[in-house]
Amino acid sequence: MDIRPILLPQAERQARKAKELKSRGYDPDEIAAAMGLRTEIVAELLDQPPGHHGGKAAERRAAR
Repeated sequence: MDIRPILLPQAERQARKAKELKSRGYDPDEIAAAMGLRTEIVAELLDQPPGHHGGKAAERRAAR
């Protein structure tokens, strides 16, 4: 049995949710924790290399 048709919609939903959270200024580590996923998986969902933090999240961390 091929499970890809079952998992693909779930992965697409996760990718949309991760991108939405990223646009709200959360960094991949925060998104991973909120979604219960590994940071590497979230980085793949966001199409960016692991450890890459930019934008609002970097500004927020610098302000701490």
